[in-house]
Amino acid sequence: MYALTEGVQKFRIGLCGTFWVIIFLALPGPGARAGDWHARSLLEYDRLFQRTNGWTGGDGDFAITLTNGVTLWLFSDTFVGAVNDHRRANTTMINNSAAWQHGTDPARAHLEFFYAASADGKPASLITPADGKGWFWLFDGAMNHGKLFLFLTQIERTNEKSVFGFRQIGLWLGEVSNPLAPPTQWHIEQKKIPFAQFTNGERRSYGSATLRADGFIYIFGTRERIGPAKTMIAARTPTESLGDFAAWEFRTQDGWTTNATQAADL
Repeated sequence: MYALTEGVQKFRIGLCGTFWVIIFLALPGPGARAGDWHARSLLEYDRLFQRTNGWTGGDGDFAITLTNGVTLWLFSDTFVGAVNDHRRANTTMINNSAAWQHGTDPARAHLEFFYAASADGKPASLITPADGKGWFWLFDGAMNHGKLFLFLTQIERTNEKSVFGFRQIGLWLGEVSNPLAPPTQWHIEQKKIPFAQFTNGERRSYGSATLRADGFIYIFGTRERIGPAKTMIAARTPTESLGDFAAWEFRTQDGWTTNATQAADL
């Protein structure tokens, strides 16, 4: 794997935990070329995520360092059940889950998975919207001054018969006051992010990646307009002020502004 000075790692885990890492520049520097970056399988993580019972796969995956020895993994749609002869069996799909990776060396680390249970004992999503609408897919997050901040994308179903029959209707910042407790015991305050927008003319969302640098937490997102246009946008906040929306600034072509509508397409 190439070392990055300014970059983001995004992960996807598939059937039985096949693990790939895709590397891309978050803030491209001079001389960066598309041919300099590639994806390859990480065999150590392939082995770590090979499972045949319980948690057997998840998508939309992000990793956040909690302590020097514990990494938090966040997953969106998640399979819970069994794998027999490389096929899923007696499987339930839930909308999000989490895991602790104990140890930083994947060759020696072990994983502990977390998801909720419904009233009848079946697997259920770890985090659900406080307003009771739709479900959450988990984006990136950051540890800050003993608290964990998570970007929670709120989704609702629009067509039961279509694989892509869903839409985003909200974006929340989850503030976890006890992040070192098992995720099923977290105390989470959900704050709706006021800068998100989900109208027919323009859709604007944040939290698809975060980067801590130079005293700031940079928050990357997307803007989508009518037609095929989808672009990257970025915000930042002082590291101690991630939960204070009044402290957020948005990247323009030549600087920063407190007006979210002036964020530039990057």
